[in-house]
Amino acid sequence: MTQNAQTTKALVYARASSDPSDQRISVDRQVKLCTARAHELWPDAEVLVFRDDAITAADPSVHRPGFSSFLTAVRTARKGELAGVVVNEQSRLTRQGTGAWDELVVTLTKAGVTSVETLRGGPVSVAPGSRLVGRMLAIVDAEEVERLKARVQDAHRELFNEGRPSGRAPYGYCSARDEHGRPKLLPDPDEAQIVKQVFDWALAGHAVSAIAGRLSADGIPPRSARWKFSDDRKVTTWRPATVRTLLKSPSVAGLRAHTDTDGQLQTVPAQWPALIDVDQWRKVQRMLGQPTTVLGANGETFRVRTMPAPQPRKYLLSGGRRRSGVTGKLGESYGVLRCGKCDSPLVAQTQGRPGGRVPAYACHPKSGSGACGGVSISPADEVEALVVDAIQSALAVSPALRGRLEAANDGEAGKWRAERDAAKGRMLTAAEMFGTGAIDSDEFDTMRAPAKAAFDLAEARLNSITTDVTLPSVEDVRDHWDQLTLHQQRAVVERLIARIVVAPGYTGPPGFNAARVGAPEWKA
Repeated sequence: MTQNAQTTKALVYARASSDPSDQRISVDRQVKLCTARAHELWPDAEVLVFRDDAITAADPSVHRPGFSSFLTAVRTARKGELAGVVVNEQSRLTRQGTGAWDELVVTLTKAGVTSVETLRGGPVSVAPGSRLVGRMLAIVDAEEVERLKARVQDAHRELFNEGRPSGRAPYGYCSARDEHGRPKLLPDPDEAQIVKQVFDWALAGHAVSAIAGRLSADGIPPRSARWKFSDDRKVTTWRPATVRTLLKSPSVAGLRAHTDTDGQLQTVPAQWPALIDVDQWRKVQRMLGQPTTVLGANGETFRVRTMPAPQPRKYLLSGGRRRSGVTGKLGESYGVLRCGKCDSPLVAQTQGRPGGRVPAYACHPKSGSGACGGVSISPADEVEALVVDAIQSALAVSPALRGRLEAANDGEAGKWRAERDAAKGRMLTAAEMFGTGAIDSDEFDTMRAPAKAAFDLAEARLNSITTDVTLPSVEDVRDHWDQLTLHQQRAVVERLIARIVVAPGYTGPPGFNAARVGAPEWKA
């Protein structure tokens, strides 16, 4: 980067993830080294520092206040005012793939920045025609995020199956290591007695607010009293939510808990001692979810309802539109149920009806440009029951469908894997040709864009094909459907049914009209 006489500011951005394995270099050290580098490159420039502590850059839904301020400084800078940008490495800015990187590149280019100075890899060009290195690094960063997620999920799954702990020790326990150096939990003598007392109070009918007040009045500190907050605040009293969290924790009953992809809590016996009996824990869970007579702080009894928030309904036949992976372009529409007017997929949603909202399937105009929004059907339970009956009846008489359900290999998945690999090969070919100078940047974009679109489409299709789910037997589908998991049920539907057309509603008596649900079109 060449220093421009008009530039007056150099921007430094530092970040570390909340994942301890990403703490390769602390934020403080990043700031120190990046600031020194900025002063070395631009001695007369004012260095502005932006930082995010323990915040991931891989999840687009996570707000990074430091990064937001950094972008604001870039966008509001006058032309020629920015000397440049310094980071420890490119992944500190974003780890969301080429889409997020390209958006950032445009923002930097408009502000007059031609490259990003990285301590690990040197300058990364953001100038038009010289962006290949940054894009390749963005792909590598995004791939590393996916690999890290997979490793973390595998590790948590292994720990759950073995009944071992992960993360911070729950209240009532302290962390330790076994003879093999693996984490384990040991009862904390003081906190274990408090856990038993809290459960005794709850079983005696004390409200969670009364228990919180009693603990605080006795001067018993919560676990959060030991924590160090960024704003230096201290939490020394119990809150009802803290007591409720303690009472709902399966760990104190000697259970290792895990919430599966369907939102259901699964537990296995843990490899640490229980502080209270499992039957006591389950009794408290029933009390927390039902109307109960409790004893208040003033000594009076009263009735309270502490029902948990209802879980969102899981739809068997949900549809919609996937992300295409290409900025500005819609993805492929999917869904078994199809609109009888425009053939768009019906989307799972709720609809207002007398007596409250009911689950339904509807052609939503926002699901795609061709969606008419003119067809809906409810309740969803009736629609799904018709589809399940159709599947079970067809399997009883169709050897072809039984064979498709029992097939070990899926030709459709193989086709899309081949499409994905071919598209990836075309993307790499374009990158190699650009790297050797055989094509310029415009030709590179022309070659890469359709290949990237084909790659993302194939990835989306592979993600929608649930062949990785263990398919149940024909007998289980016919005789034990309700015992299958939602993923297995969806896998059966997607394996067997191509589409079902739902006809528009007509004037007539209110209620569910089964005749509107067409016969399934079975996959060959």
